[in-house]
Amino acid sequence: MVHFLHPSRVPRSLVPPDARKDAQGWRVVQEEASPYPLVDICLNVLIANLEKLCPERPDGTLCLPEHWNFPQEVADHFLGMMTWQGRLTDKTASIFQGNQMNLKLVAGGASLSQILEALSRYRNRSCYMRKALHRLFTETFSVHVTMPAVLQLVAIGMRNHPLDLTVQFTASACALNLMHQGLAWGMPVRLLSEVICLLFKALKNFPSYKQLQKNCLLSLTNARILTDVPFDRLSAARFVLGWLYKDENPKIQTMAVSIFSILALQLTREQVTQLDEDLFMAVKELLAIVKQKTTENIDDPTLLFSLKALWNLTDESPATCKHFMENQGLAICIQVLETFSESTIQRKILGLLSNVAEVRELSAKLMTEDVVKHISTLLHSEQIEVSYFAAGIIAHLTYDKQSWLLCDLQRSALLQDLHASIQKWPSSRCKMSALVTYRSFKTFFPLLGNFSQPAAQLWALWAVYHVCSKNPSVYCKMLAEEGGLQLLCDIQVDGQANPQAQQIAVSILEDFRMHFTSYRRFPLC
Repeated sequence: MVHFLHPSRVPRSLVPPDARKDAQGWRVVQEEASPYPLVDICLNVLIANLEKLCPERPDGTLCLPEHWNFPQEVADHFLGMMTWQGRLTDKTASIFQGNQMNLKLVAGGASLSQILEALSRYRNRSCYMRKALHRLFTETFSVHVTMPAVLQLVAIGMRNHPLDLTVQFTASACALNLMHQGLAWGMPVRLLSEVICLLFKALKNFPSYKQLQKNCLLSLTNARILTDVPFDRLSAARFVLGWLYKDENPKIQTMAVSIFSILALQLTREQVTQLDEDLFMAVKELLAIVKQKTTENIDDPTLLFSLKALWNLTDESPATCKHFMENQGLAICIQVLETFSESTIQRKILGLLSNVAEVRELSAKLMTEDVVKHISTLLHSEQIEVSYFAAGIIAHLTYDKQSWLLCDLQRSALLQDLHASIQKWPSSRCKMSALVTYRSFKTFFPLLGNFSQPAAQLWALWAVYHVCSKNPSVYCKMLAEEGGLQLLCDIQVDGQANPQAQQIAVSILEDFRMHFTSYRRFPLC
C-alpha cells in the first residue's frame, strides 16, 4: 500500500494493482519502485516546500508534523530523493530522526557517516550505489586514515553490481583513494586481495573502458599490493604488458614498466612460458625502450625498470634468453655499457648477461671481443656487486673448454683474473647494496662439481654462501631439496679441492646444521 502525504490527520491511501502477476500471468517479479512515479509528485512538492510544511525546532533544524506517517519503503525513497537533489543538510537531515520515519540511521550524502549508511543500506540498489560512491570519492580524496570498513563497503558494491559500469568505475576510484600511499599497509591482506580481484573482474566485463583500466594500473603501483597481496599475477602481467604496447604517455610507460619488472620476478618459470606471444612482444618492447633511452643518453627510472624487467624475465628462462638474443639484445647491452658508467646500470646489464651465459646453447654467442673486454674490465670494479656479476659471467663462459679451443690462453687468463678478483672481495657474509636472489641453485651445480676449474668453483661457493647466510630459511632449504648438500660434502673431502673452497663448503654445511637441526631428509657428510 502506498501512502500519500496529506494535510489531514489520516493519510489517504491507494492500493496499486498486484504487479507480481498481470492478466496473462506472465509477470512474476515486481519491478523495483513500481509505485514511485505516483509518489514522486507528492515527494517533490514536499521537498520544494520543506520550509513551509515542516516546523522548525529551537536549534534551527526541521521536523515533520507529528500526525504525518511514512512507511519504510516511502521513507527510504524520500531519503534518496532528498540526498541526490542536494537537499539533505544538517538542517533537513533531522526530518528523518523523528518517530514518523522508520529509520534507525540517516542514509544520505551530507557527511561521511551518512554516505556509509547509504552504501550499507542500499547495497543492492545500483542507482543509489552509484551516487553514494560518487559522494564517497569526494569525501575520501585526501583521506590520511586507514578505513578498512569503508573499503569493504566499496568491495560489496563492486561485487553486487558487476555489470554496472558507473558503479565499477567509481568504486575503483574510491578504492584508489582508500589504498593510496601508505594506507594499504594498514588494510587486511584478504580485503586488499578481494578488491584487486574485483578490479580484474571489472576489466574483463569492460575491456574497452580506458579510465577503469588506468585505475587498475594505478592500484598495482602500490608496494604492499605487489609484494604481499595474493592475486592472479599472470593475468596482471598480461594486463600491464597491454599498456606497455599501446600507450605512449611517458608516465604511463614508466608505471607499466615498473610494475612489470616486479611481476616478472614473481612469475614462476611455467607462468613466464605461458605468456607465449606476449613474452616475445615484451622482450621486443623492453629492448626498444632501452635502445631509445641509450641513444638519447637518458638515464631515468624507465631505463632502470626496463633493464630490471629484462633481467627478471630471463632468469632461468631459456626461451626468454633466446628472444633476447634474437632481438639484438647483446648489441644493445654493449651500447648501454659504452654509454653509461653508473654501477646500478652496469649491475643490471651484467645480471641479464649472466642469465644468458647460464644457457649452454647461447653462452658461446657471448664470447665476442666486445663482451669479453667489457666483462674483464668490470670484473675489477670497486663496486662488489658489479664485480660479482662479472665474475659469474666469466665462471659460466669458461666452463666449456670446447668453446675456447682456439683461444685457450685467453680462457686461462680470465680464470686467473677471476681467482685474483675473488681474493679481493670481503667475506661471503658481506652486505651488498643490491639484494641478490635466485630461483634455484641448479645452474651452480656444474660449477660446484668441476674441480678442474677451481676459480669458477670458488665463485659458485662464494655465491651460495652469500645468499644462504642472508636468508638461510629459504636458501639452505633450497640447497638441500635440490641436491646441493652432497656436492658440498664432496668438496669438503676431496683432496684436489682448493683449501679456501673447502672452508666455504664447511661454513655452508655448519650454517645448515645450525638452522635445520631436525632436517633428516638428506644425511649430511
